[in-house]
Amino acid sequence: AIDLGVEIATDTAVIKVERNATDGRLALHTDRGIITCDKIVYATNAWTSHLVPELRDCVAPVMNTVVASKPGVAPLLADRNRRAGNSLFPGYHYWHQRTDGRVILGGFRNLHPNRGVGVSEDVEPDPATVKAAVGFLSSLGFNMDFDLDFSWTGIIGWSMDGLPWVGPLPHQSSQPATLVSSSNDKLPASFGGASEFLCCGFSGHGMTQAWNAGRAVAEMVRGRDPAVSAIPFVRAFLPTKDRMRRAKVSGGDWFSYEDAKSADA
Repeated sequence: AIDLGVEIATDTAVIKVERNATDGRLALHTDRGIITCDKIVYATNAWTSHLVPELRDCVAPVMNTVVASKPGVAPLLADRNRRAGNSLFPGYHYWHQRTDGRVILGGFRNLHPNRGVGVSEDVEPDPATVKAAVGFLSSLGFNMDFDLDFSWTGIIGWSMDGLPWVGPLPHQSSQPATLVSSSNDKLPASFGGASEFLCCGFSGHGMTQAWNAGRAVAEMVRGRDPAVSAIPFVRAFLPTKDRMRRAKVSGGDWFSYEDAKSADA
């Protein structure tokens, strides 16, 4: 990207985004100055609602803790040629083993107040949580010594309806779900004129979804349907006012599901 002329501003906080009333351009206020542009993609995941108030209650920050063992752990599976990822409970515990034997184990937000929901700051791992993580696989019956090498925390951008938000902001387009290809490879006027786009809320699955989501948004920024370039894209990811309304309904979100499961237990 740098070789192509992209300027990357690391360690730069975007404080707010304003639209110029005169020419309609967008002004990004940062702690290093103001950048003026015609189009912007909000790829700020868990922190998107800080800049886009409409996303409040649609994407929530959730803190998870991750631990990594030292290499050389014996294979967790009987077949040494197989590797597998595993997950237990509603995303509370998940792990996989690398080819060098290192085990990466994460989750454990169930040990925190409100299950880590609403925590938007990365902090040092809680010692009690790390201790629980280190002994977790042994408690399941795995014959292993988890020799801790690293531990850290991370913030997941959790979508309240379980799907990422990928496409133009709905206040610029009342019916983005009607996205179709046309003979000139252009999106409908409501899309072609959009200047603010979302690419966030991957709910912990960004490694598998974010790449093509980013490619799809890049096409939309150009005023094109992602299908024109054969980019896989799920139309249900498109933001709409109705989808935002439904995502905010109490009882319809993932965390309400967790509450119900806790009550059943």
